[in-house]
Amino acid sequence: GPIVGGYQADFEAGKTYSGILYEERGRGILAQRGQKTRIVAGADGKPRLVRNPHINMGLAVDVDKGDGTRTLIVPVLRDADEKNLSGLARAVNEAAERARNGKLTPDALQGGTFTITNLGGLGIETFVPVINPPQTAILGIGQITDQVVAIGGQPTGRPRMKLCLVFDHRAVDGAPAAACLARIKALLENPYLLA
Repeated sequence: GPIVGGYQADFEAGKTYSGILYEERGRGILAQRGQKTRIVAGADGKPRLVRNPHINMGLAVDVDKGDGTRTLIVPVLRDADEKNLSGLARAVNEAAERARNGKLTPDALQGGTFTITNLGGLGIETFVPVINPPQTAILGIGQITDQVVAIGGQPTGRPRMKLCLVFDHRAVDGAPAAACLARIKALLENPYLLA
């Protein structure tokens, strides 16, 4: 059936909810300062903010280590703010494939400024992700579940998911972070707004 607002064809073409979130990160809805900023130790040992020229998006990937255990690897999608949805979807798929096949270079794991992690595929509805230092924010995506909601006073089944944005207040304030989540909600409910 239709996924969101009749956009089934877009999703079948590889444009996923995560892809929408990656594109929205690239468009910089969360304060640009927060997405492009890392916190590093200064010469005096005190933390200081370092602003990057682009958003380098971390993609948390669940990887089988080959010995019956799993690990999390976070390849970095460089210059995510300069890619469109199709370009990001391609980059996400390629990075995840390289991570799962053990073909990432050490450089591919460094320089991230913001991470998106999705545990929905593992059946996790909600969780609180941990920021990957020196990054300043991470967005957690939960499982999409069908839930009954009231539409026009009538009970109706709709797909729903929970998001959790964790951010470092040294880099971004709560108000822009809340605005970011409101914008993400609007985009997930109405993906045509990306046009």
